[in-house]
Amino acid sequence: MKSTVNIIKLQATINATRDLIWNSLQKKSTVFDPKTSLNSDENQLLIRSIPTLVLYNDDGLDLFDQITYNHQYYLTDCEIDIFKNYGVQMAEYVQNDSIVVELGVGAMRKTRHFLNSVVEQNKSPTYYAIDLEEETLRSCLEELAKEFPTIKFVGLCGLYEKGLEYISKLPKANSPKIILWLGSSIGNMTRPEAVEFFKFVDKTALVPGDLFFVGIDRRNEPEVISKAYNDDMGITRDFILNGLSNVNDIFNENIFDKSQFEYVSIYNSILGRHEAYYKSLVDQTLSVNDPKFEDIHLCKGELINVEYSYKYNIDEVETLAHDSKFNHTHCWFDSTKKYGFHMFQRPPFFFPKVPTETLPTCPTLEEFHELWKAWDLVTGTMIENCYEKPISLRLPYIFYFGHIPAFSDQRLNQYLCKPLTEPAEFAVVFERGIDPDVTDGICRHSHSEELDTWPSVEDVLDYLSRVRESIGAVFKEFDNGKEFSSQLKEILFMLFEHEAMHLETLLYMILQSDNLIPPKNVLPPPFSLHSTNMKIPSSSLIDVDGGIEKVGQNKNRKVLGWDLESPIQELEVKAFKIQTRPVTIGEYFKFLKLKRKENAVSLEELIPSSWSYDPEAINSGMDLNPSDFKLKTVFGKLSLSAGWLKSVSCSYVQASAYAESVGMRIPNQQELLKLKRLSLEENGDFVTRGTNVGFSSWLPKDLNIKKIHNDIRDVDICGNGWEWSSSVWEKFEGYKTSDLYPGYSFDFLDGKHNLMFGGSWATHPRLALRNSFKNWFQRDYNFMFAQFRCA
Repeated sequence: MKSTVNIIKLQATINATRDLIWNSLQKKSTVFDPKTSLNSDENQLLIRSIPTLVLYNDDGLDLFDQITYNHQYYLTDCEIDIFKNYGVQMAEYVQNDSIVVELGVGAMRKTRHFLNSVVEQNKSPTYYAIDLEEETLRSCLEELAKEFPTIKFVGLCGLYEKGLEYISKLPKANSPKIILWLGSSIGNMTRPEAVEFFKFVDKTALVPGDLFFVGIDRRNEPEVISKAYNDDMGITRDFILNGLSNVNDIFNENIFDKSQFEYVSIYNSILGRHEAYYKSLVDQTLSVNDPKFEDIHLCKGELINVEYSYKYNIDEVETLAHDSKFNHTHCWFDSTKKYGFHMFQRPPFFFPKVPTETLPTCPTLEEFHELWKAWDLVTGTMIENCYEKPISLRLPYIFYFGHIPAFSDQRLNQYLCKPLTEPAEFAVVFERGIDPDVTDGICRHSHSEELDTWPSVEDVLDYLSRVRESIGAVFKEFDNGKEFSSQLKEILFMLFEHEAMHLETLLYMILQSDNLIPPKNVLPPPFSLHSTNMKIPSSSLIDVDGGIEKVGQNKNRKVLGWDLESPIQELEVKAFKIQTRPVTIGEYFKFLKLKRKENAVSLEELIPSSWSYDPEAINSGMDLNPSDFKLKTVFGKLSLSAGWLKSVSCSYVQASAYAESVGMRIPNQQELLKLKRLSLEENGDFVTRGTNVGFSSWLPKDLNIKKIHNDIRDVDICGNGWEWSSSVWEKFEGYKTSDLYPGYSFDFLDGKHNLMFGGSWATHPRLALRNSFKNWFQRDYNFMFAQFRCA
């Protein structure tokens, strides 16, 4: 089968390119800061710039190809190393009808490794390459077409933006897409520009589920980076100076005399970027034989910026993903850990992870819409039988389908003095769920009755739709100038967070079903199969001083909360030691092996509901093996080794048994909250952005067990699961039940519920990132996403 190459010209006009270059040169709009660039006390100044694109004509591409063979320019070697080691994993995300788009192709040395892995898996996607130079594009693609005849190659000659716009108009634009951006080209953009480009890629070319693979250089040692951009052979110098020759070619005039300029290379370690400049060696004037281009006068020593190469640490990558509304799904590092190849996914919905104090008092309509997308995805694509009841202590799924609109309709229409949405009886049928005592199955609070025959799914979804319309109508009135009252804000806050809580409820119910369907347009990350024989380093213990810790918040109108969040309690904290990370699945499995040998308790009572197992194997009396268990996830059941380094999710009773076995205990609420507060104070918003809450990942992430944890900056508070505390939910001074929802917390003052803090991967950030929020569950309830650490 012979592959063909089609080249489509999208190039901007030569006049537009000339205008872009000259306008950049004329305006002194680029900030040069000697304090950060040169460690000098001189003041900032504005300098001229030339677009980086001038570097990449055919001669420039040839020179850059030579650079990539110079080992001082480590980026190419690192990227090839990643493709050799992980190309098979990457290729698994390619489907036969996939569209693969590469932004900027160069000589395609790295692309060849990726395509090798694709072809080895018998896949035949369509490959689009976007680049500026037609001759280079054609010759590279023709060579690849001979090597990979089962792949269709198309060249798009033009700017990235034009190429992506072309992709968006393809008849198969909704086919699965993977966009490749190799070589750390992202570094040529400032960090804000990179965010805007990610948003452009998302808006222009992607649909939910599509992937964006991006090579990103790390903040390595300054001397390593400096040599990469100013090599001993002078190839980089020639590459940069060739840009001036290209400007002459674009204008068809001898504007620049290269002998009157030198290349200046600076690594700015404060801003984390390499800076490339042209330095004028004499006073000179740049002229074009066209009256619309005014002369430009350069002084001796004047700098012209031509390229930045920004470097990223992992926190900066998380911020990039968050601010551009992508999920940062995975990263592959090279063998030397100098370079990362990152997988970003366009999510089907997005929850911003920002401190609650910076958000509007009540959720916006846009936030409601994103929450509704999440609800519809879970209820509409993950549940096979809406009348199934996977947890005997809960009502079937269909109850929650109706409970959300019923709860919202009752409270909203009561405030608006409007009749209930029809059918009005749904307000009773779906009024309140059950939370029976785990030990005897008796529910001791008021609740809706479990029906033999529930309403049809179609009727319930229609009801849901009309209640949502009524919520939208309230916001429409606000848009027309009507101010929300404080009570209405509180009601909308309550409706939103109530739905967010039950979204998580549904998910932990779904995980208990044998009929689980993975979420639509959400791809799982690559799963690393860890050796179950590996020795997991013990979590370090950090010393925390005693004192008084303020827990909760005083009721106010800026940051709303539920009844048990206020008023502030001032709780004594005695000096304590605490683990810097939660307990892993691997550690908990070894605890189970120990208990099997002791034969002191029923082993099945200690097995988390987040694991599945064969009862015959467990009760056989033989030594436990990791293969006896599977880890339940929304993507199906995984081998326990795939979750070996994830935090274990279990009941408080199980967590407490583990802690006792290692001579420790579960920390109380003030200890957990002090630990979290101190970590946030040290690490700031980066911790928040990288926190695994709000569906940034659809399962817990591996814990960094190899990291040396020796101070508060190393504490792992990364979400993944709610954290158990030893504090029992009980009344405290000033506690007052909510007038809008009196039974929210009061009905659970039975001494059997313990407080939990933080949030899981499925917790909305408005809940997880509000430090005053408290969750609670019965100590022997074994289904929610809950982890623990020991003190």
